[in-house]
Amino acid sequence: MKKVAWVYIAAVIIPSLILAGMAFSSITNQHLVTREQHEQLGRVLAKDYATVAARVVSSQELEFVRQVEALLEEEEPARLAEVFDEKIREVWPDAEVGFSVSLASFACPSPAMDSRPEARDFRLQNLQFLCSASPADVYWSPKSLTGLPVGKRRMLEKSAGVSPADATGATSVAFAEIVGEDDSGMLARFLQDELNVWTWFRDERDRNLVFGAKLDMDRFEAVFRNGLDKSTRARMPEVWRRGAPNYHLAFDVCVAILDDKGIPVARTHPKFETDWKQALATVEIGDALPHWRVAVYHLNWGQFVESTAKTVGLLLLLFVVLIVAIAVGSFLIVADVHRQLKLARQKTDFVSNVSHELKTPLTSIRMFSELLAEERDTTPEKRRRFLGIITAETARLSRLINNVLDFSRMERGEKKYDFKRCDLRGIVEDAVESCRPKLEESGFDLRFDAPENTVAVDGDRDALSQVILNLLSNAEKYSAGAGKEIVVRITRSGVPVEHAAIEVLDRGLGVPKGSEERIFEKFYRADDSLDSGIEGSGLGLTLARQITRAHGGDLVYAPRDGGGSAFTCPLPAAKEAS
Repeated sequence: MKKVAWVYIAAVIIPSLILAGMAFSSITNQHLVTREQHEQLGRVLAKDYATVAARVVSSQELEFVRQVEALLEEEEPARLAEVFDEKIREVWPDAEVGFSVSLASFACPSPAMDSRPEARDFRLQNLQFLCSASPADVYWSPKSLTGLPVGKRRMLEKSAGVSPADATGATSVAFAEIVGEDDSGMLARFLQDELNVWTWFRDERDRNLVFGAKLDMDRFEAVFRNGLDKSTRARMPEVWRRGAPNYHLAFDVCVAILDDKGIPVARTHPKFETDWKQALATVEIGDALPHWRVAVYHLNWGQFVESTAKTVGLLLLLFVVLIVAIAVGSFLIVADVHRQLKLARQKTDFVSNVSHELKTPLTSIRMFSELLAEERDTTPEKRRRFLGIITAETARLSRLINNVLDFSRMERGEKKYDFKRCDLRGIVEDAVESCRPKLEESGFDLRFDAPENTVAVDGDRDALSQVILNLLSNAEKYSAGAGKEIVVRITRSGVPVEHAAIEVLDRGLGVPKGSEERIFEKFYRADDSLDSGIEGSGLGLTLARQITRAHGGDLVYAPRDGGGSAFTCPLPAAKEAS
């Protein structure tokens, strides 16, 4: 049995589990690969848009230089410096405040009381920095290094002693150091947690004079919105229209530009909402807009994640169902094999028991027949005793053969009963009286208790008699010691009588705990060893229960008070003729 189980586990269960695990791992890995591909495409798209956004920022610097050069053609640098705020805002709406500084003194905006609030605030916040009186934390890159790859630029900045601005901090430097020998540039500075973006320029006619402007961030954001919104494509800046990367490929993603607070200022799908921190990919725009990022989001990412979760959940469920099915199937197969092996052992024991039981009465019949034939001076009393033994053994042999034949017919479904109205009291009494001589000779106290009136039932007389004989034979075999007592009685219940019950009680060994129902199984014996000295084939109680159930009744066991067994056979009483 153990070998069969191990072979089954090695041949079926283990390969099934391995294949199921490989399938689950393959599909899970496929989902991971799909997700990685989405993220990689998102990074490429975000990098392309960040490059275009950086060009848009750089175009602001070029536009500012062009506007200043146009103003310098009309006025002298010193004169223009005094009114630069007003002039630059007239010709270039993207400037929020214009300023001019000589790297040692502040020329514009003027400190006049009638200056605009924006200009006054700008002067107060940036006077010390623009006059190079004190350094400030700014984000910038030297002009000579712009356009280089980020890694190489950082390396050159480090070798030149420049502390580059990055996503985690800014460079503390004076304005004069930023200007250096360059003609123009851009820088960013946080004031009161608000981002200020400046662009500056100086003319060859006066290298000490620097013109600059603080850019209007609202117009800056509008440029990005026009660049990402398909409905305003006609209003895109020229640089954006020329450099927008494969705009039509972003149909299943949303590209958003996030400010330094992580709030979207522009997006390709204006109605799209999500958790802006959960981006498919993000790329920094550059030093001119520190902490601003281009982020790519999957339009149906939630559905993708949900679909992935459902697929993985379904796989887990199928995996569990497969395991349960294999386990249940294995259990059923092993249980059936175990049952078949057990049944085979019981059949083998049955053959041995039947052979033994057939041999015992045949031996007795042969021995006493020979004694009767050889002993001529046998007394009448001894002859009657020998004949009684031969008769009892013959009845025992007939009962055994009948049990085997009846069981065979029942197994094939060929057992038929001759149902007639009969007296249950008479059937039981005849069966008891036929066994009385042998039982009393063996020392049993056999009592029969029944109502005086007839107990009518519809049944097969021979079959019911066989039930009583099997129960009495069972009581005889399992009774030992001084308590050799067998009681057979008939009881009735109901008015008029609806049920009659046959009870067979003994003071024998009883039935071991846990075997109360198993004793009615075919071939089963509570003590199934020939060495126990207890004869039997394991069919008596099985046939008795099948017969009683065929008659509409049953056969049940219960321990008898004071020790022993009590078998009860309730049967329906015969119905009165109309």
